[in-house]
Formats: sequence, C-alpha cells, structure tokens
Amino acid sequence: GNRMQFTVADFVGGDYFEMYQFDVLEGRLFDRASADRGDKVAVVRESLAKSCFPDGDAVGKKITVQNVEYEVIGIIADYSLFVAPTTANIWLPYRYNHFVPSYNFCYNLYLLFSESMGKPQMKEAVCNLMQATYENRNQNVQLAPDKIYTQKEERIREFGTDILLYG
Repeated sequence: GNRMQFTVADFVGGDYFEMYQFDVLEGRLFDRASADRGDKVAVVRESLAKSCFPDGDAVGKKITVQNVEYEVIGIIADYSLFVAPTTANIWLPYRYNHFVPSYNFCYNLYLLFSESMGKPQMKEAVCNLMQATYENRNQNVQLAPDKIYTQKEERIREFGTDILLYG
C-alpha cells in the first residue's frame, strides 16, 4: 500500500465528532457505540485521502498506524482551525492510542458537557477524568477541582482585569 509520510493522527473519543462541524464528503464518522465496540476504524482528511488514494477509493481501504490496521470509513473535507483546534489528517478511536512519543509535547482534553451542568460539576468531572487518565498509565497525581480554571478564570488570574481585550 501507499506509505504515508509525516501525518498527524488524533486519537479521539466516540463523542468527538459531535463537538465540531466537519463536512463528511464520503462514508461516515465513528461514534461512541462504534468506539465502545472496539471497531478498528479511521476517518481521514480529504487531502490525505487524495494523496494516499488518488483513485478516489479511500473508503473501505486499510491503513496502519502504530502497528494497528484500521479500515477507513469516512472522509472529512479539508477545514480551517476555526472549525476544530487540530491539524489532524487521521482520526482513530482513543482506546488504540499506544502513547508512542510524537511531535506532541502534551495531550488536549475536550469534554462536551450538558448545558444544564454547572461550573463546579464541570470542574469535578475534569478532575476525575484526569486522575483516571493518569491511573490508567500507572501514575499517581493529586488534583483538586479548585485548581482547575476556566479560560476566563485563568486570564483573570494571570493578567488581572485591567487589560484591553481585542480579537
């Protein structure tokens, strides 16, 4: 098969595609049920599909990432960073992440909360999820919800309130 040179793969949870408004050109996206079943599936970006499968037949093909083979089930239209905060070309179910060292020096955590959930409950959920993530990697970390800040709280903590904001 075709060899992919350097490409960015994001390992994501089953709800990831509910958070961002990607345009699906072909096939489908995976969801929580598919991820929970352990389906070895991949969604790829349009530009990667065109470069690796120039005949236009990417859906149904196999790709290998970190020595695991996945079936391409969907193609997403190329997008800007205004659509989603990622530069990924491939999206794979999170359970298959082997934490192989890569160009990333950190991991991003995106959570979709219910609109009815209050900020204290959100902070508690983030705290619990982070502790579980570290425990799964046999690392112990002590986190407290009062040390987790929203972006607004972090800006106020770092810069105060006497700043000019523009965008």
